Amino acid sequence: MLNDSYINLSDSALLEKAFAGWSFRGFSFPRKDEVNNGCTGSHCISKAEQLFLRRKSPNGGWQVAPYDVHGLISAHLNFKASCGALKKSSKDFQVAFQEFHLTIRRSKIQTRIDRSGPSILTSGESIHIGPNTPWGRPENIVALVTALANEMPTGEDISGGDLLAFLMELKGYTNAKLKMMAAEFLEDAREHLQQQLGIVVRVNGDASFTGRG
Repeated sequence: MLNDSYINLSDSALLEKAFAGWSFRGFSFPRKDEVNNGCTGSHCISKAEQLFLRRKSPNGGWQVAPYDVHGLISAHLNFKASCGALKKSSKDFQVAFQEFHLTIRRSKIQTRIDRSGPSILTSGESIHIGPNTPWGRPENIVALVTALANEMPTGEDISGGDLLAFLMELKGYTNAKLKMMAAEFLEDAREHLQQQLGIVVRVNGDASFTGRG
């Protein structure tokens, strides 16, 4: 049955309401009363998922504490969406998704994200990966590890290679994994929106979801 609370909302307001509190593969999106840790709407950013940095040792293992016992970096899932207004007369509902990617930032910065999105002042040390785009930008990787060096509890430096090895080899955040996540995302998001709105929902994704382009 059509959920009347969504009728005639703007696309941003509808998407904010629909995705508030939703979770996908361990990434949770904030409820309306949660502030400064992600956002929903036309631009959705999941809440911070803290990661504990590890460095690969010569024997192939991963160095544990005290290398990072504080969760110095955090990940979030990021996407944009657009749709029309839901009407009483609507027979189905179309939602288009864009710019699906994963972002890593320092945790101190990640938890400052509010409904306005991340600050442009912190974008220079944010790194991203998508289904068809590698971790980057190179200059952002350098800026991130430089900033992390001032926060490491042991006073050690971390190289860009160390960081990427941790993210890709230990955490598994590769293009192949993002492609798989993107395909699952579209189906999970469709089912979630259908339950929320009470109407047949059809979704499509741009090249960031298909892995083409």
